[in-house]
Amino acid sequence: ENGNPQAQYLAAGLFMEGKGVIKSMEQAEKYYLLAANSGLDVSIVKLCDIYDGSNRPEKAAQLLVELCEKYKELESSAIGFRLGRYYFTGHGDLDSNKLLGWGMMYRNKHNLGDNGILLLDKLKNEFYSHLIETKEPELLCQYFGYYYWKYMSKPEWTAMFHMDTDGE
Repeated sequence: ENGNPQAQYLAAGLFMEGKGVIKSMEQAEKYYLLAANSGLDVSIVKLCDIYDGSNRPEKAAQLLVELCEKYKELESSAIGFRLGRYYFTGHGDLDSNKLLGWGMMYRNKHNLGDNGILLLDKLKNEFYSHLIETKEPELLCQYFGYYYWKYMSKPEWTAMFHMDTDGE
């Protein structure tokens, strides 16, 4: 309990699976939380998955906000991407903030590899509509910067970009 976040993470997994111990989600959450409070990113992700899967999204959102404030480096990771997604969608008890959410996801898209890019692609139309309504020039530039990076920097996609600008 007073120590190694990796050991806490492993203990949580044992309690979750019931391997060598009596299966206990309460104990699993306890140890995941101990490890998460040390900034261990895999434990944070696992705990958010548990909260979201057990219909407690407000706990997941609160955890990410608190830990990103405590460990600033988490904002520049897959955790920052997830928090951005939570802000974008108004997850849990967070107020929806599409501008903040998109910015966090955009900055951290490479931390999730192709999954980050795919998620941005799924949300792009919703974000674009929001930008048009709010007329935020800085984020409008960021949005089109994303498209430039995605399409224009790859010659095989140049033709597709031109189709997108024609309204197709």
